[in-house]
Amino acid sequence: MNQKGNQKYRKIAIEVRFEGVTDEKEPPDTAVYAFDRTGRFLATAPLEDDEAELQLPEAISGRTVKLLFGPPIETPEEADISELRRRGAHERRLRLDPDAREIEISLHEPDWTRWLLCPCTVRGRVIVRVPLPDGTVREMPVCNTRVTICEVDRVPRIIWRLPDHLLYRLRDELLEAIRNPLPLPDPPPDLIDPGVIDPVPEPPRPLPELHEISGLETAPQSLTRTGQRALIKESAPDTMRRRVESVAISRSTTELREQLIDVADLIIPYLCIWDWLHPFFEHDVDCLTTVMVDENGEFETTVFYPCFGDKPDLYFRAEQWQGSSWESIYAPSVACHTHWNYTCGSEVTLVVTDPAVIPCEPPPDVGLPPEVDTWVMPFQVGLTEIWGTPSGTPTPAPPAAGWVKSNGMTDYGSVTDAPFGGYLPFTMGHSNDVPSDDVRYYRWSYRKVGTTTLKQMDETVVRHYVKQSPGDLPSFPVYELGPKTVGGKQNLFEFKPPTAPAPDPGDPAGTVTYWPTDNFFSSDRYAAFLNSNEGASDAGQYEIWLELFDKDGNLVDPGAGTFDFIVPNQVNPDQSVEARAATTAESKTETIDGVTHKGFVFKLHIDNNQCTATIAPPNIEGTTVADECGFLRYNPDDSKKVTLAFQALHPNGHATFSFNVHRGATYLPGASGGGEVTAGSAGPYSGDGSGNFTNDFNRPTLLCGPADPSECCEEAAFAENLHVRAKATRGFGHRISAYDDHDVRAFALAPERADT
Repeated sequence: MNQKGNQKYRKIAIEVRFEGVTDEKEPPDTAVYAFDRTGRFLATAPLEDDEAELQLPEAISGRTVKLLFGPPIETPEEADISELRRRGAHERRLRLDPDAREIEISLHEPDWTRWLLCPCTVRGRVIVRVPLPDGTVREMPVCNTRVTICEVDRVPRIIWRLPDHLLYRLRDELLEAIRNPLPLPDPPPDLIDPGVIDPVPEPPRPLPELHEISGLETAPQSLTRTGQRALIKESAPDTMRRRVESVAISRSTTELREQLIDVADLIIPYLCIWDWLHPFFEHDVDCLTTVMVDENGEFETTVFYPCFGDKPDLYFRAEQWQGSSWESIYAPSVACHTHWNYTCGSEVTLVVTDPAVIPCEPPPDVGLPPEVDTWVMPFQVGLTEIWGTPSGTPTPAPPAAGWVKSNGMTDYGSVTDAPFGGYLPFTMGHSNDVPSDDVRYYRWSYRKVGTTTLKQMDETVVRHYVKQSPGDLPSFPVYELGPKTVGGKQNLFEFKPPTAPAPDPGDPAGTVTYWPTDNFFSSDRYAAFLNSNEGASDAGQYEIWLELFDKDGNLVDPGAGTFDFIVPNQVNPDQSVEARAATTAESKTETIDGVTHKGFVFKLHIDNNQCTATIAPPNIEGTTVADECGFLRYNPDDSKKVTLAFQALHPNGHATFSFNVHRGATYLPGASGGGEVTAGSAGPYSGDGSGNFTNDFNRPTLLCGPADPSECCEEAAFAENLHVRAKATRGFGHRISAYDDHDVRAFALAPERADT
């Protein structure tokens, strides 16, 4: 007997006999772990020649101990009974005889094969889906991210631990779901079958008939393809009947627990909507490893799982390095986003919806026109590609929405001929041999068409680079591209140098710097910025100029021996770009304010004007107007009409509107309308082309039901809602809603009172 401090210990020899051992199947490395009956760790020792020696407290004599046999762990002194059970450890409970010095244990083949571990390759990618102005959605990788891979306790193990009252709740809700199938939501985007982005409902399919089982009846179900396949895993009616019956007729808690475990695959589809079960999953997650993604947002690693058990149930979360710290960008519900029975080697797609995520944007592959070598390509305003002025009469239209058209307008979504406004970012691409001594700097300028002054964009443009010192987290300092003054030329911007700035003199030895593989910071893709609220506040069509300069600040003339301007002509589904050579209408030479300018020029229509929404007081043919209390009184004996009018205004007509009328809670489509503010008509309303709309309504149109004209009110209350929406965009496929306006008016239509 040994003694440590005041605690006395005794040695217990554990001898293990593995049954089922063959030359082809040998037991794995094994350790024995001892816990008291409350689950408190006591001791551990590895098996050597099928024997182990445990040092157990003398105070445990005569009491129950739990002996677990399983795989060795890295820190045995931190052994956790739940973790060992998850890894398939075999458990024996026995009362420790005070005189016992040896314990013999036989492990049957199914007991010890459970912790034989097999490798499982886990592959995946982290993406964000970005809506583009042309209405399509682009999948962009998320780099500078680490993914943590966790294993979730299997549903059977969670069922085994459920309190009795929740066990019966689970039974009741499962039987109700089978009897009257729930309209399950579509699975999260990262759990959808490969190639299926938006699952569509299939025609309703009935469940296999289940004759009355403990009062249960069947009902038809209408689920998505994925939901049906998950719910009816076995389509044979006899099998389904037998499995449901086993749950419905269980006669004891123990039997019910076992039967629910047997139908765990039927429970899985409902885990996401049975939120009362979620805490059991959130707290039973064992994180296996953390892996970094590459510049394409992809990751790959190997985890291990029991060879003779089910495939692992994996859950993923992700964090992104954003300047100075790791920020969580993907940590969805465990119950809704676990990949049950993950197929080793298959690709998992983690779709990030966090608006703070910073996607990577690798430069697109560019298909060049013939005989073009060194090139610069004005590419986008925001995410809207620049169409320019290609040759042809009339000028060809761009292939789809989401382009800056030749007139400087753009189409996006259902909006046509929209101007630009707000804070506008510009992007451009260039060949690998830029920068060089011959092409080192660029400058963006603008002027309103019809004016003579060319203004230069002078907002600061930077690029972040990575600085890594030994033992420290990386930092992301900035390198300023401009504005700079070179050779007397102001507001020049440097093309990003091929190599990042060298470490500072005070940096620790071994510090390295480099450019990120892709544009990590969202602003790093932009070459220039224009605050059009200030610099281009006068609405109208503008010329945007792009000029290039050599290392000494001399203007470079595009052409043979220097460089060529190219223009995007088509963006393919894989985001590669087909380009054309700039036309003579685009590559211009002009003397402005006594200075010669040579560069690429395209039009951009800018309009930052506010909309105005005004609803006029309703009246009866201009004679009776709604009073201060909102009552518009009519004479039941005459047939005078009710006039509704409103103004949906934009100074230049660059807006749309919707005007809706409700009687009580009933929407009146016959009294509502919408469209362009410049339209001559909108539903029942006549417009003057400048945003003024009016119509005279017969009283029954307002007082009678739109579905049943025979149901009429003698008096009724109405609500008028007018929304005027500016078309202006920053180039990202959505409106600048700050320019919108809204008005609302309520009135009541009622008969004249006797005293009036």
